[in-house]
Amino acid sequence: LPKEYYGTFDLVVVDILSAVADALRVTEEHTIMDAAMLLLQPNGVIIKNEDEGYEPGSSSKFTKHTADIVYRDVPVYCLQTFVIGSNGIDFSKTAPKDHDVPTLYLKDVYEFQSQFDTWYTTSNGTHGVETDNEENDFDNDELNTGPLGLLVIIEAEKTSKSLEFPVVQVSIHQALKRLGFIPVTGPRFTRLHSEDQGLEEGYILNFILTQGAVVARCFPNAKYCAFDVQLWEDIHKLEDVKEELLSAVGSEQPSLYRIITSGIQSNIENANIGPPSVHDSDPAAAFMNASVSSSSSFQGMKNNGTKVIFQNATLHSYDNRDALNQWLSQTSIGIQTILQFNINPFVKPEDIAKNIEDLLKWTFKVGKKVIQSDVKFSSYEIGDYENGLVVTASWSLGNVVVFHDGESRVDMNLFYFDDEVGEAMNALLMSAFQDWPLTVKDEFPRGMGLVVSFRDEYSIRDDGERPSWA
Repeated sequence: LPKEYYGTFDLVVVDILSAVADALRVTEEHTIMDAAMLLLQPNGVIIKNEDEGYEPGSSSKFTKHTADIVYRDVPVYCLQTFVIGSNGIDFSKTAPKDHDVPTLYLKDVYEFQSQFDTWYTTSNGTHGVETDNEENDFDNDELNTGPLGLLVIIEAEKTSKSLEFPVVQVSIHQALKRLGFIPVTGPRFTRLHSEDQGLEEGYILNFILTQGAVVARCFPNAKYCAFDVQLWEDIHKLEDVKEELLSAVGSEQPSLYRIITSGIQSNIENANIGPPSVHDSDPAAAFMNASVSSSSSFQGMKNNGTKVIFQNATLHSYDNRDALNQWLSQTSIGIQTILQFNINPFVKPEDIAKNIEDLLKWTFKVGKKVIQSDVKFSSYEIGDYENGLVVTASWSLGNVVVFHDGESRVDMNLFYFDDEVGEAMNALLMSAFQDWPLTVKDEFPRGMGLVVSFRDEYSIRDDGERPSWA
């Protein structure tokens, strides 16, 4: 996030395991919880989870005022307590305000119940989360705190504009030009060969830019185009990139998500991204160093003498019709893998780029029997950045984009139609780069129907079966 976002939010929700939020770091100075705290404006409110086993009232006093919220009569699937906190609002004394937010479960604030019916404990205390990093399972030794980039995954479905080549190539090229992106070379075309119905006439387009790389896997018969947009510069243009690319293909059903990757080391823009230092003079940063005396102003849950009984959730406690429809509609066409490495410390800086190329070519030479196709390799130096490198590899059943930031990090973005081929090739890559410290590995399915599952996770559909939860 841009630095100007910090200290401006009215509400921050930290929906993550509390142990992760308190232990995993986003910079050398800040945990996830620290960074979330810095987003708040002085009278803002932050909400976080406390997991099963939490004793109400025992939360770390991460803000001046805190309150534990426990709702009765909600099916308990994974027991969690909401802990809300603020440095400017005393929850035990401030009247609630109805902000006219539509709700599915809670009634109107004036009809639901007394303000304190769901409150277990409120207190004033020292804030700033204290954790013993030696006792947690999270390893921050390989923390990537350098300049940041973004990989944006876009599934553009139900396209209304032509995806035929070269029509869509011109449309994407014009879209990137409107964004001010500078091409390093012309687009690279590779024909895909998939036996899946509707994917027979697919192809890959690689656009290498000074600011990043755009890969488009287009399938005209299926009216579907899969974009991988990796930006190491101009990441503030993310929303514009999304709108331009979706407009270029006329998608009526898009979905996307983002993955943090590496940026260019000498890119000034990256200095304006991420949480401010605890040494900054920004008012929000001062929250991290503040301390107040601990006292409790409210104890116990008001329930008018009624015994509170939590009931465990069953498969019939929730309406799963939308979830089932999505499960039935999704179609995974391949697997994508993101690998991030630190450089091999024993390779001289001037030899890193060549070493990366040699290892990639060795991998695909050895793996030729696996992918059963010739591979097209292309290498590009990135702008004026010393030793910065992009390597692309495309073949009939997949593609790879490798980015070296010119300093200490290497990102690999790999797509394979066949899951078993992907597993075998990834194993070869890991072997080739075994002397390069691996910092991130992430795998996810790509496809249509708002896909979130790998093929083997919904293969029972072929036999007319449904998932156990349906």
